[in-house]
Amino acid sequence: MECIYDRVVAIYSRTYQGQLVRCFGTYATLLEEKWHTIQPSLGLHAPKSYRLVSGIQFDYPELQSNVVRAHEAPLPRGSRVIGVILLSEEPAPATTNFDEYFCRILIHHLTEPFLLHETSQSTDNSSVAERLVDLCNTELLVHPSDSLFETTGRNYLIQKISLFTSRGLPIRMCLPAFPCKSSNLEKVAGVLPDRGEELALRRLYSVLRQIKSIYDPGAKLCIISDGHVFSDCIGVDDDQVDEYGDKLLELNQMIGAQMGQTGQIIFKSLKDILNPSPKEILGESKARQITFPALNHYLDTTISPETEFCRQAMTLGCQPNREFLRSQIQSQDQAILSLYRGFSRFMLEDLAQHPRSQTMSKSQRKKTAEKSSFEMILRNQAYSNLVELCFPDYVRLSIHAHINSGPKFGIMLFERAKTRVIDDLHDLESIAKPSHDLLHIPTPWHNCVFQMTGSDIMYVTKSKVVRGALDSATVRGCWTQESLSNGLGGYFQIEGPGGVEKDAVASVLKPVAGSSVSEKDLESQKSIQKSKEGGRSCVTGIFGGIKRLAQVFKSPSQLYPKSENEKALEC
Repeated sequence: MECIYDRVVAIYSRTYQGQLVRCFGTYATLLEEKWHTIQPSLGLHAPKSYRLVSGIQFDYPELQSNVVRAHEAPLPRGSRVIGVILLSEEPAPATTNFDEYFCRILIHHLTEPFLLHETSQSTDNSSVAERLVDLCNTELLVHPSDSLFETTGRNYLIQKISLFTSRGLPIRMCLPAFPCKSSNLEKVAGVLPDRGEELALRRLYSVLRQIKSIYDPGAKLCIISDGHVFSDCIGVDDDQVDEYGDKLLELNQMIGAQMGQTGQIIFKSLKDILNPSPKEILGESKARQITFPALNHYLDTTISPETEFCRQAMTLGCQPNREFLRSQIQSQDQAILSLYRGFSRFMLEDLAQHPRSQTMSKSQRKKTAEKSSFEMILRNQAYSNLVELCFPDYVRLSIHAHINSGPKFGIMLFERAKTRVIDDLHDLESIAKPSHDLLHIPTPWHNCVFQMTGSDIMYVTKSKVVRGALDSATVRGCWTQESLSNGLGGYFQIEGPGGVEKDAVASVLKPVAGSSVSEKDLESQKSIQKSKEGGRSCVTGIFGGIKRLAQVFKSPSQLYPKSENEKALEC
C-alpha cells in the first residue's frame, strides 16, 4: 500500500459555491484544468463538518487510478472549504479509517495557510522582500561549493517571502532541529540543553529582530523538534527526548522574554503534529480497525506508547517505499548512496561509545549501524514529507547543507562573529574543517561550548577535545553551571595552564561502558560534585546534582540522547 503522501493528487480550497480558490500538490495544475469535471461531484453547498466524497472520476494517464476521493472540511472562518484529494485504495476499513484520520489532521494544520490567502494583497513590497532575502543570506545561510542560491534560490526565497510581505503579515519560517543531545559523550558535555542551545536560540532571536527592523510585521519561527522521529534508532529512551524538550521550552521562554520577543519562536514536535489520536477523532470503534505497522528497533530502548503511535502514523502517512530505497542503494544511486554511507559512518562512530553496543562484535556493530541508517533515511524522508504537507507556505530552513535552490535552505545556528568552531583547544585560530558528508553543520546537540578566561569568544567543539586538553595537563578548567530557567546554559570555563580540575572533567565526560556504576564510582562522583572554585561548580554540575547523577548511572540510556542524524533529504 502506498503512503498517503504518495497518493495526494492535490490540496485545495474552494468557495461554498464550488469555485476553486487555491490548490497545490503534485497534480495541482491538472486539478485546475479538470476542476469543472470534479465540481459537480462535490455539490454546491457548505459542509458543516468533515465529509468524504468518494467515486470522483479523474482521468489522467499517469495516475494509477482514475477514481479519487475528496476529504473536505469547512474553514473555521470565512466561506471556504479545504479539501484533500487522494487516489483511491482498496476500500478496506483499515485504509479508509486511517485516510480519514490523517486527512482531518492535515486539514487542521492547513487552516492557517489557507486563511493566509483570505487576506487580500495590499502591495507588492518586492523591494522589502529582496532586502529580507539579502539579510537571510548574510546572517543565516550556509552555502556549499555547489550552491545554486544566486541562480535559483534567491528568486525562490523572494517569492516565498513576498507571499507574506504583500499581505502585511508576519513571515512564517520553520526549522526541523533541536532533537536532543547526541548519544555520544565524546561530542557533548551532557544530556540537557546548555550554552550551545542558549547561543543558538539567542542567535535566531537576533535575526528575527533584524527582520523586524526592515519589515515591521516581522517573522515567526516554528522549530519542529525531530527527536522522537529517530530516537529509538540510536538507542535513546523516549522520556529522555521529552526531558530535553521540556528544558528547551523553559530556556526558550526565558530568552524570548528577556529579549522582548515572546512568542516569536515556538516549538512543535511529532506528538504535536499528530495530535489528537485516532480514538479522539474517529471514535473507538473506527480507530481500532486501523492497522499500524510494526517498526524496526535495533537498539533496546524504553518506548512510550504515545510516541510509538506517532512514529507509526508518520510511517503509514508519509514514509517512502522501503524496497525502492533499497534498490536505490543497491543500484549505486549516487545521492542516496552518499547519504546512506554518511549516516552509516555517523552511526558507527556513535555506537562505538554506546553502552547498548558494548557487547557487540565489530561486525555486529557495523551491521546495526547500517540497519539503523537505512531506517533513519526512511524516517527522515517521512518527516520531511510530513512537514511539506503541514507547513506548505513556510520558509523551510535546515541545519543540514543544501544547494539552497529551494525549498530548503541550510543555515548556521552559531553567530560567526562571536563563536568559533574548532578541532583543537591548543589551536584556537584554526577553524574546524566542514563535515566531509555535509550532513552536519555544527549544532549545539553535537558539540559542547567552552570559553577561555579573558576572551569574549565562545568556542564550539567536541567534548573529547576539552577532555584531551585537560588530560594533557596544559590547561585547567571548570564546568560553569547556569540556570536554564534564567535563560542561561552551562559551559566549560578554561582557566589556562594547570591541571587542578582536569580529572574531574575527564571522569564525568568518559562514556559509561556498562549498564551500571559501582557504589565506589558513584561516591567518587559525589566527592567531585562537592568541589568548588571561584563560585563555579566543577564539571559534575553538568548533570544537575547527585540525584540526577544517580538516575543517570542507574539508567545509562538516559546519558545517550538523540543525535542530529537526520536529513539531507531532511526536513
